[in-house]
Amino acid sequence: MKSKLFVLPLALLFVAVGCADREAQQNAKIQANLLSDTTIPVTTTKPSRQDVVQTLSVSGSLDTLDMVQVGAKVGGRLTLVSVKEGSRVRAGQLIAQVETTDLLLQAQQAQAALQQALSRRAEAQIQVQMTPEQTEAAVKQAEAQLSAAKAQLELVRKGARSQEKEQARQRVNQAKAALDKARADLERMRKLYEQEAISKADLDAVQAAHDQALAAYQQAVEAYDLIIEGARPEEIQQAEQAVRQAEEAVRIARSNRSLTQVRRQQLEQAEAAVTQARAALRLAQAALADAAIYAPFDGYVSGKPAQVGQVVAPGTPVATIVSLNGLYFDVQVSETDVAQVRPGQPVTVRVDALPSREFQGSVIAINPVGAELGRMFSVRVGLSDPEKVLRPGMFATGEIQLEVIPNSLVIPREAILREGEKAFVWIRKGADGVEKIEVQAFEAQDSTVRVTGLTGEEEVILEGKEKLLPDSKIRVVSPKEETKE
Repeated sequence: MKSKLFVLPLALLFVAVGCADREAQQNAKIQANLLSDTTIPVTTTKPSRQDVVQTLSVSGSLDTLDMVQVGAKVGGRLTLVSVKEGSRVRAGQLIAQVETTDLLLQAQQAQAALQQALSRRAEAQIQVQMTPEQTEAAVKQAEAQLSAAKAQLELVRKGARSQEKEQARQRVNQAKAALDKARADLERMRKLYEQEAISKADLDAVQAAHDQALAAYQQAVEAYDLIIEGARPEEIQQAEQAVRQAEEAVRIARSNRSLTQVRRQQLEQAEAAVTQARAALRLAQAALADAAIYAPFDGYVSGKPAQVGQVVAPGTPVATIVSLNGLYFDVQVSETDVAQVRPGQPVTVRVDALPSREFQGSVIAINPVGAELGRMFSVRVGLSDPEKVLRPGMFATGEIQLEVIPNSLVIPREAILREGEKAFVWIRKGADGVEKIEVQAFEAQDSTVRVTGLTGEEEVILEGKEKLLPDSKIRVVSPKEETKE
């Protein structure tokens, strides 16, 4: 019984040893096959067609079109600064104020000077209106006196008749009427002079007219008396002298007509003085207004503004205002790429400060003149930032969409072999052969490359291409199998 139990384990041992030996043999056979197999395992793919967006990578910083340094147009000490660094401001908001004490006094002085000029102009206007009337009246009066003197001389020489006596009496009456009018005019002009409405010269002219009327009246009375009494030689001489005086009075009265032109010139000078005074007042008021400094547009205060108590000269910057409305992306493009860039091309922009976000923009301007250093051209990209999260000075990168190439042939980037400036791909030829083909490779998107030089029907080799030679034999495997081998 014991011998049977011993035989069974021994049989099982032989079976186990046989199985292990067969597995080893199989592994050895596989290993031998591998050692004898000279084919190179590869993976392949076929080119695909798709619309390719050709882009140009750029980098630069954000800037703004609206950044100005505001300052006062007048100098002085700052009495108010209402903003600080980073403050948000609105268009028209008061930023700072220069002391206005002296400017206010200058404006008041200019206002007083204007009032004085207006008063002088009003006086000149009155004189211009009155002078012609006075001059003509004096001329007529002098001419009447001359006529009376001549008539008196004739009477004295010829002797008086009854008709002449009556005429002499009438001349006395006329001279009396003229004297009464001259006296009334003198009283009226004295009142105007007391009211400072006319000048002393005008009053003197009316006084002279009155004196002439009085003299004429006295002459008329004397002439009447002479006619009544009869003329003597000395009386004839006096009559002749009266005629000569009357003629001189006419000459003087007529020459006084030139006073009208003088008065008009004085009025023009008064008008010019008013214009000058008004201009001086406007300048003083403008200087007073310029003492206040306002924000020209909505934005933020960049940097530290001036402080209260600081004395500034005209044009000295008080604060720098930056607007976010005119924000743009300023990039530099090489001379080899700038010909592909055109206004209106879309641009995707990313900023380091906001890595999870993308901003859309477009090319708005290209500087036609490149920089001497590096031969780079400045390109301005307008940005859309409705949330106002971007700031001037931020570093950014972008992709300019140069063009969309439809139905392009693309292959994985890893299929390209670079040899200097040339690009090649290996393709499967027949069942297990290969062929090396030169292609033109262009940047595409993601992990693909746009190529020319292929028909699209080839099997392009990916993994294993580095081991290939022109006479290599290949066998196509799955990516997992190639990795295992």
